[in-house]
Parts: sequence; structure tokens; C-alpha cells
Amino acid sequence: MEKTMKVGLESILDHIDDLIICISLEGEIILANCLITKILGYNKEYITGQDFFSLLSPEDKVKVKSAFEKDNPKGQSINLPLRIKNKEGNYKNFNFTAKIIEENQEILVVGTLKPTRRKGFKRARNFDFFRLYGTTLYSLFDAIFILNAEDPPKIIDCNPSAEEIFGYSRKEFIGRDTSFLHINNEYLQSFQKKLYIEIEKKGYLRNYYHKMRRKSGVKFPSEHSVLPLIDQYDRRIGWISVVRDISEKIQIEKKFIESEEKYRLIAENANLVILILDADGMIKYINKTPLKSNYKYEREELIGKRASNFIHSDYLENGTFSLIKHMKKGKGTVEVKIRHKDGHYVDVELNSSLFLDSQNQVNQLVIVRNITERKEFERELENSKEKYRLITENANDLIAILNEKYQHIFINQPAYSRLLGYSKEDMDGKTRFDIIHPEDLKRALDSLKKGAEMGEGSIELRLKHKDGHYLWIEFMGKKYYNQNGNVRGLLVGRDISQKKEAESKLRESEEKFKSIFNNSPIGIELYGSQGNLIEVNKADLEIFGFSEEMIPYNYNFFEDPNTPETIKDEFMQGKTVRFQKEYDFDLIKKNSIYPTSRKGKICHDVIVTPLRLADKEGFSHFFAQIRDITSQKLSEKKIEESEQKYRLITENTNDLIRVLDENFRIEFANEAHLRFLGYTSEELIGTRILNLIHPEEYPETRSLMKKVIKYGEAFREGRIKHKNGSWIWFRINGKRFEDKKGNQKYLFVTHNISERKETEQRLIDSEEKYRLITENANDLICVLNEKLRYEYVNEATHKKVLGYSKEELIGNLASKFVHKEDFKKITKAIVQTYKTGQAKYEERYRHKEGYWLWLDVKLTQYKEIEGMKKFLAIKRDISERKHSEYLLKKSEKKYRHLFEKSPNSIMILNTQGFILDCNSVTEEILGLKKEEIIGKSCVDLLNLSPEKQFVLTEPNKAIARGVLSESKEIEINMGENEKIWINLLASLVKLENSHFVQVIVQDITEKKNFEDLIYRQYQELSELSKVKSELLRRTSHELKTPLISIKGFSELLLTLHSDRLDDDTILIVKEIKQGCERLELLIHDILTASSLESGREKFDPQADDLGFLIKFCAQELKMIFKMRKQEIRLDLEENLITHFEKEKIYDVLNNLLTNASKFSPSHSQIYVKSEKKDDMIVTLIEDEGIGFLPSEKEKIFKQFGKIERYGKGWNIASEGTGLGLYIAKKIVELHNGKIWMDSNGRNQGSTFYFSLPIL
Repeated sequence: MEKTMKVGLESILDHIDDLIICISLEGEIILANCLITKILGYNKEYITGQDFFSLLSPEDKVKVKSAFEKDNPKGQSINLPLRIKNKEGNYKNFNFTAKIIEENQEILVVGTLKPTRRKGFKRARNFDFFRLYGTTLYSLFDAIFILNAEDPPKIIDCNPSAEEIFGYSRKEFIGRDTSFLHINNEYLQSFQKKLYIEIEKKGYLRNYYHKMRRKSGVKFPSEHSVLPLIDQYDRRIGWISVVRDISEKIQIEKKFIESEEKYRLIAENANLVILILDADGMIKYINKTPLKSNYKYEREELIGKRASNFIHSDYLENGTFSLIKHMKKGKGTVEVKIRHKDGHYVDVELNSSLFLDSQNQVNQLVIVRNITERKEFERELENSKEKYRLITENANDLIAILNEKYQHIFINQPAYSRLLGYSKEDMDGKTRFDIIHPEDLKRALDSLKKGAEMGEGSIELRLKHKDGHYLWIEFMGKKYYNQNGNVRGLLVGRDISQKKEAESKLRESEEKFKSIFNNSPIGIELYGSQGNLIEVNKADLEIFGFSEEMIPYNYNFFEDPNTPETIKDEFMQGKTVRFQKEYDFDLIKKNSIYPTSRKGKICHDVIVTPLRLADKEGFSHFFAQIRDITSQKLSEKKIEESEQKYRLITENTNDLIRVLDENFRIEFANEAHLRFLGYTSEELIGTRILNLIHPEEYPETRSLMKKVIKYGEAFREGRIKHKNGSWIWFRINGKRFEDKKGNQKYLFVTHNISERKETEQRLIDSEEKYRLITENANDLICVLNEKLRYEYVNEATHKKVLGYSKEELIGNLASKFVHKEDFKKITKAIVQTYKTGQAKYEERYRHKEGYWLWLDVKLTQYKEIEGMKKFLAIKRDISERKHSEYLLKKSEKKYRHLFEKSPNSIMILNTQGFILDCNSVTEEILGLKKEEIIGKSCVDLLNLSPEKQFVLTEPNKAIARGVLSESKEIEINMGENEKIWINLLASLVKLENSHFVQVIVQDITEKKNFEDLIYRQYQELSELSKVKSELLRRTSHELKTPLISIKGFSELLLTLHSDRLDDDTILIVKEIKQGCERLELLIHDILTASSLESGREKFDPQADDLGFLIKFCAQELKMIFKMRKQEIRLDLEENLITHFEKEKIYDVLNNLLTNASKFSPSHSQIYVKSEKKDDMIVTLIEDEGIGFLPSEKEKIFKQFGKIERYGKGWNIASEGTGLGLYIAKKIVELHNGKIWMDSNGRNQGSTFYFSLPIL
């Protein structure tokens, strides 16, 4: 197990992006992963046990030893920039991040060196490596999980970084699967899918970008690596998962994504002059704007010149100037004088740094800063202290004087305010170190000490602006003694933020310039001055047929037998030469000049240009531009005919042939001009060719003429004017030649291509149509040649279904991807196509990832126009169908069990209606044994009359119509006096290419008996309801007659005798009258409800504005609302036109508004809104009243559905029948509308809605 875990831990280190190193406090390297070889060049076996300090630069050795030798260093972190020597003896810059840990009483340093790649590692010395690997991994910054082999795997251990990154404790991890670390199931499934594919394909998952979730719920981006844990018996016993939090990396990458255009604008519009020099000091690039504005030179005057030509002679050594001598660690600053265009010299500061271009050539980036003002300041400084004070305070540079303790004794405060935003008060009590970037503090201290020793120095560091951001400042320091002999330090700082940004942008653009070179459509070759090949671009690789690995860097231009000797001579004289060259690749291979995959001969047009240095004779490099003109040469050969043959062709050809003079005027035109254009030769002689060309094509025609003059020939397609004014399409071929007198002439042969143009357009339309159909088809479509090799595939579908790209299939045998067991079927199908032209079969096809898919193939043989036999194969993925067939067979046994145990009768019939099989329930229903049933007609056994036999024939018809048949309930005779009801469902089924009828029969006699009983009871209840309604109606009518008498005599008594009655008697009479009125309303409601229920109520709806009626009702009830101190608000849309009977809808509105007022407290609000929704007008009445419980909602729209409420201040008058809302519901429904209500419960108010159709 220990060995297995060790292998797993090694695998983790193998998939870490950093260079991992473990060191003892004495500096001995205990272990390092394989990146030590790739990055520094050391062999793992060699580096193990070596002294780590011996690889460090002298100044870094002191820093590292100091960090290692601290008292009680255990648990401390180290973060140092280091320069480490590689195998070749050169120093490389690294950031060393490490922790000091204790393991078994031994102190070790475990850390990373960045930038990195990852491989594996090998152990050193005689350590307990299981412990050492574990300790190393537990010290890493990545989250490490060890999982078991369960499904899903469970976490059995993790390192402290996992707790820091995800926010869970180790106890919360242990025993859980990793699903809780993923954002959601969709992300988890996506990760699992990728994991399974990569494990199957490579055996591990490496650096998969995936978003995960911390315990706090915060999502973060990560890089995920997963490796299987394999024991010594090659069994997978678990997994190791490595999660790297790349949030910070993503943010940094976003900041650095900038376009080349932005860089160009920055460089060209910067105030500083920016140059790029090659290793010889020649100017390769210079930005234009500041050069022109500051020094009056044009860019072209300096490009290719030696930079030292413009530097004052006082700064030259032996006539030259080298910036590199002034550099330390690849950077340097020097002050010189350079020549202005008008001849005077300007003081400048040159800030330079070295970098490698894409060809690994050393270049210098130089930033030129005009320091005339600063120089004048320094001169004035020597002359006057007062002038010095004024200048320092107004200078743009930061100026400070330090004493021997590095304390400020002077700063030019205005400059600090302007540049960094600090006032004098802000700076009081601060030192320069308070505003230095933390990462630059140590460098600043070291620079001060070094400057004090050397007498001068410089440094670039970041100072914090008052608003919090940092500026790059370059400080120049000099040591001097004041008049008292005390040591002083003068520091002058300048903002170089723009320079830093410009340097960054220049580096970014290097790759873009390289991209232009590589993606040029013309082949480009770069050579040294002796003809040795240095570099080629991608187009050149394609032309000469070799890959990047095959580039023949030993090839020499001058030693190539294909290069003409005359061309070599001319070129050695420094001329730019152009020639056409034939390449015989067979000869090149034979003479082993260079490796190539091409064969035969081709012809190229070659331009070779020397690259000269300004101060050297000859040239340093040269480059060749190469264009394939093989087809052009073949065209020339066809034109080269004898004069006699030419004459015959000229006189008899259907092509238009013209000879033009040096001014492109027609000297000769053949007879074809008359046939095709209607012009005689005499009409054309002396005419300029442009007079016949379509005006839109003048530029192309002039370009054609120029090409013919320059290259000797050219061609194009265009339109020529007929004599009748129409335009005809021709292909125009032009060629330059000399007549017998040596005069320059031009031959133009023009071929009528009108029909071809029409055909091409039709073909383009047709090809595009069928290409789109083919490329977007769901089926796999391919064309095979006679040898059954792929010639065409619809790539998108093949990629989607089979995983193969077009390049992986074209040219390969189709059988290469087919299962061997299916070869016989394919052979048989091909033979059949020779007989019938078509064949169908099924095959197994290997997916790119190794598994097999079942395909249904339709193969068609056809002939191309040239007579070549081809095969068109259209294939469809039927893997699911095959799988379903397998499952179907597998489930047959299960189906037989269900068939026998079903509680219903099941019979299988053939299409003639005879029973082929049945279950035991069928025997019970029919009272027969299975042997007596099989082979009998289902119609006869069920005693189906002719009108009922359709239930068995309907499935065939239903399937033919594309619908499913429905179950039928029928009554059948089972004997002389016995009848039963059955539910019969017949359906058409297909078994092994044959159709059968499946009949399921259920005995529903008992159900039917219950239904009959329920129906009879329903009829009786309906009769009782009618009797009840009639009783109410007649009773109401009978009550109206005495009620009218009582009410009439009450009114008469009050009218005639009120003066003789006392107050109590009058009050009693009024109560009698009011009681009559209430009883009248109750009787009216009962009669209305009865009329609505019976359907006798008549309506006469008219088109009208519902909004007006709502306003009218609200106005009528205004006094009631006022008495109850309630407010009503109306919110109505305009033109609420619909069909309704005013009186009836008035009753509805009056009922709803009255109820809203009655059941709402004083000082409440009633809200009425009406609006159009879809094709309805919806009106709502909302109150703040008592509201309804869920149980009450079901009652309120029913007859006598009155809700009694008492207590809690809601004692509501009990008069009324409870018919109001029932009547309102019936009225609205008779208007084709709906009524409903909503309430959140008691004391939550209510909202009643009703809708009417829009007119």
C-alpha cells in the first residue's frame, strides 16, 4: 500500500504546473520534479544531492542563506526573487515561494520556482520517501484530495490547502463524495463526462478548466487534474484529485489582453521616442510622431541607419557607440548628445533593455528622453543656490537629497505634489519607504547601499500615489560631499510609467509581427549572406513539401543546382533579382539537397532581395519571395505554336484574336470579331482596347495591361461591347512579344464564355443548395471510389456522430473503420450494386474513441461524367434501435410473466381475427379451456353481433390514419339468459415483421350496474329539484298578493291617519312597511334564481360602454359609502365596449359594490378597476373587509350560500337569502363571461372579478 500511495503522490507532482523542489537547511537538494530538466537543463539524477546555493547568483546566495539561518525558522514562509544558473551557465529569473517545515525532527524547505511546466520527480538520498512525498504535497498551495475507488468515490484525505481554498474543515471533507464542491448538477455532470472521456483516452485528466464552489457559496474558477491510484498489481484502488484556484490568474490575464492597435497608438503617440535596434546597432523601428515633433526627422530617414551615426563624437569609441557596455542585467541608462536635423545637438537620456525577437536574435529596446531641461538645470545648479531652489521646486522630476543615514534633508515638494499628489502636510512624518511598493522595498534598500559604495546608481521602482495607484519612477543617484565634507546623496526621479507600458506593448507586438510573417500567402525564405537558410514561413513549407521538423537548415541557396548561375552572379553584385525557376523534386531527392514530400516538376516566380547594413559593404542577409506559376507556364506552352498553325487558328478559331501596338491600339483583328461582336476588321483597326471594355471594368483592364507589360502575360474575365450595344462575357488572355523589328507588341486572345458564365452561376446555385443539404443532413453521407477509399464526407455529421474530421477519413479505406465480422455483408452488398445498382445492410463502425456504433447503410453505385464508378453511401446511426431490440429480447420473459399474471383477459389474434394465444383470465371469462380457445374466431367466441365487430377491425384502420384506437364498452351474450358488459381494447402490434391484433378484455358488468344505479338516483334527484324550484316559484307568487295588501294598507294608514297616530304606532307601521319591502326583495331573488335555473329568463343584450355603467352604479351608491365613511376609487380603461343587458349587469355591479361596503369597516377603501385582457374585459372590486376562509370560498356562489359571521366586531345583519352572488354568477355566465373571487383569509379583504367578452 505504501508503494502504491507513493506512486500516486509522484503522479500528483507530475501534474503540478510548478517546478517543485525540496532542500535541506544546509542547501542539499533532496528532490525536484522533471521540470528541472526542461527549465534549467539539469538531469534529475545529477541535480539530486547537489548544493542549491551553488546554483544561485552571489547576491541571492546571501539572501537565501539568511532566510534559512533564522532562529526557529519552522513554519515560516519564503518569497524571494532569485537568479538561478542553468546548465549552460546563464542565469534565469525565478520567484521562489516556499515553506520551512519539520518532518521527523529534520527541517526541510519545500517550495516552487515559477514560471513552470510539470513532469514528475525522482528521489534523492536515503529519505523515507512516502513521508517526504506526503510532506511535500501537504505543503503545496494546490488543494489535494485522495479518494477511494467506490462509486461515487469518497474523500479519504486532503491537504491543508484544500481547507483554505474551499473553506471546509478536514472533518467535513472526509467520507463525502465531491458533488458538494461543484456549482450544481449540470456542472457536475459536465465534469464527470469530461473526466470519463479523458480517463478512457489518456488515463488521466489534466488542467481541466472548471468552476467550483466554496463553503461560503462563492464560485471560483479552477484547473482540475485527476489521476487514478494504481497498486503494484495494476488495480485501481482510488483517485487523486488536484484543484488549483486560478481566480487571481484569470484576473491578471484579463488585464493583459489588449489589441495591437492600442499598442500602436500608444507607441506612435507617446511623448518619448521609442527605438528598436538590432545586435549591430541598426535602427529597425522608431515611432513617428515624437521623432518628427522633437527632432524633425522623418521615420524613413532613420530606418536602417546605424544609431551611433546620430550621437556626438565625444561619446564614441573608435567611431562607434555601444549601449550594451552601459547595461547591467540586460538594462541600462546613459546620457548622450544626439544630432537634431538642423545640426545642433540635444541632451538625451537613453534607457535601454535587451530582448530576443522571434528568431532568437538579440534586439535592444531604447527609450529616448529629452533631458535638455534637466541638463540646463544641473548646470544652473552649480551656479546659483537660489536658481537651484527655483528650478528644483518647478522641475517635473522628483529631486531629493539624503544624508549619510538615508534621511531626507531636502525634497522639491511641488514636484511631489504634482506627480504623486502629496502635500507637505501629507509627507510630514513619512519617509520614502512609506510610499514604496512592498515588493520593491528590499531592492530600494539594496540600491541605496550599493549607490553609497559605488558613488552612483539607478533603480526603477513603484511609488504609491495619494489616490492609491502606483507609478513607475526611475531614480538616478549620485554621491557627493558638501562644503563641510559630509556625505550627501542626490536622487533625481522621473515618471517612466509610459515607458514601462510602451516596453510591454512592444513585447506583445513581437508575436503579432511573427504571425504576419507566418501567415503570408507568398512563400518567404530568409538567408544569411553566404546563402545558408535561416527561416521559412508556412506558405513556403507548403510550396516545397516539408513540415517544420523537415526544414533543411543545411540547405544553401548558392549550392542549389536549380539556381541559375547568371542569377547567382547578378545577386552577388548586390542586385535585387527576379527570375522564373523550375524545381525538379525528383532531382532534389536524388541529390539529397533537402527532404521533401513533393515529386515531379513545378515552376516558381522568385524575387530575391539583399538586406544591407548602412556601415558595411555587401549585405548581411537576403530574403526570397516565391510564387508558384506552374499553371501559368503550362498556359504559355499551349500558346507557343508555329506561325502556320497560328494563322490557321487565327482565321478559323471562334476566339477573338487581336494584336495591339505599344499604345494598346488595335493593329490586327480576326474575322471572329464580325461573327461575335458585329465589327469588321477595318472598324477596329486603330481603336483603343478600352473603348470596347465595360466602364465598370476599366481599373481591372488597366491592371491587366500593366501586368502584361511587367510580367509578359496576364489574363482576366470581363465584358466586351457588341456593336448593337449589348455586353458579352469573354476570357481575355494578354501576352507581350516582340515583332521581327524588335517592336513591343501585345497579343490578346479572347474567348466567349457567356454560356459558361450562365452554367457556372446555375452550377454555383445548385452546388450551394446541395452542399447545404448534404452538410446539414443528420445522416452520414460519403462518396467512395472503386477501391472503396473515401473521396467525400459531410464533415459536420461525421465529426458529430463518429468523431472523425474530414482529413482523418479522406483517402482511407472504408473497411479500416468497419468491424471485421461485417466484411462479408459489405462484400455481398457491393456485388448486389453491380446487379441492381443499390444495396442495404447494417454494419458496426468504430467511433474515434474506440467504441462501436451500429449503422444502417444504403449503398448506391453510379458513374461520374468521366465514366469512373463511384459508390454513394448514406448511413444512419441505429445504435439505439439495436440496443432497444436487445432489451426487447431480454424483456420477453418478463412480458410473458405479465401476460399470464394480468387481471385482464389478453388475446393475441392474427389479422384474420383468429386467436393465436391467450392468458388464464380469458379461460375464466369465456368458461373454456385454452385448447378450446386457440384457433377459434374471436368474433364467434365473444358472440359479437355484426354492428359490434368493428372493435376488432378498427385498429388496422386507426393505424392507417395515424391515430391510436380507443377502448370500447360493449354488452355480449354469454349464454341463453346471461349477458355481461366488457371493456375491449384492440391494438395493432408488430412482432418480427408480422402484424397482430392484441385484444385486452375487462369484465365491467359490476361497474355498469353501479352506473345504472347512480343514473336512476340522479334522475330522481333531478325531479325533486324541479319540484323544489316549482314550489318556491309558486309559493313566492302566492305570497306576493297578501304582501301587496299589507304594504298598500300600511302606506294608506300613514298617508290618511298619521296625524291621529302616536309616534310609537307610526314607528310600528313603518317597520311593517320596511318588512314588506325586504320580503319583496327576497321574493324577487327567489323568482329570479328560479327563472335563471330553469332557463326561462330572457335577455336582450346591446352593445354599450361597460365603463359608463360602472360609473353610474358607483354614483348611485355614493351616499351609502359616505354614510359608512368609505372611499371608492375607480381605475377604468377607455371604450370598454361589449354586449350586455344593462339591467342585469347593473344588478351584478350593485350586488358586488353593496357587499363590498357592507362587509368593510368605516374609513376603508374600495377599489374598482376594469381593463382589457386578451379578448375579455375584466372588472375587479377590491375591499379591505372581513375576507373569506378557504372553506367559505366554496359556498358563496351557490344557492343560499350565505356566510354568517359573529364576534370580533363583525356582527353582520342576517337579512337576505344568500342568492345574490348565485344570481350574479348565472347572469355573468349567460353573457358568456366568468365570475370568481380571491381572498388571503379572515381580515385580509376580498377581491371579486367578473369578465365579459370584448365586442
